[in-house]
Amino acid sequence: MKRKLILYRSKYGSTKEYIKELADRIEGDCVISDVKKFSGNLKDYSIIILGSCTYMGRIMIVDFIRENKKILKSRKVYLFSVGLIPEDSEASRQSFELIPEEVRRNLLGYRKLPGRISVAKLNFFERMILKMTKAKLEDLVNYSHVGLIIDDLKESGILKGA
Repeated sequence: MKRKLILYRSKYGSTKEYIKELADRIEGDCVISDVKKFSGNLKDYSIIILGSCTYMGRIMIVDFIRENKKILKSRKVYLFSVGLIPEDSEASRQSFELIPEEVRRNLLGYRKLPGRISVAKLNFFERMILKMTKAKLEDLVNYSHVGLIIDDLKESGILKGA
């Protein structure tokens, strides 16, 4: 049996919410862990789904990917990130390109999902940046996007279904 692992990095909660929704839709057992708390061995899993917030123009799980690129490039890996900047923007492309190329080219898929800004969870510095950039305080989290990930996983053969 193929063992599935879902690792995530969430700063303000949106990524964790998407992970919960995704885990509810994936058939079979899978291990779910915050990447900072994961104490298992990646070699024990044939399928690894990574979800990460994007913060200050950077997919926050990149350091973990770099540290584990030898193992990750030999596994079936799917990645999604969460943030307010659209997937087709130059900034999103640049953040994706921070992932080592040997891992990027072996990904089964990648999606950028819309997130939200939770002002109550921001520190002083982050609130100042918000004011300076005049960022919109929108809640763009939309669980229908999890269906796109499920479709990608089915298409890649990781999950059963049409």
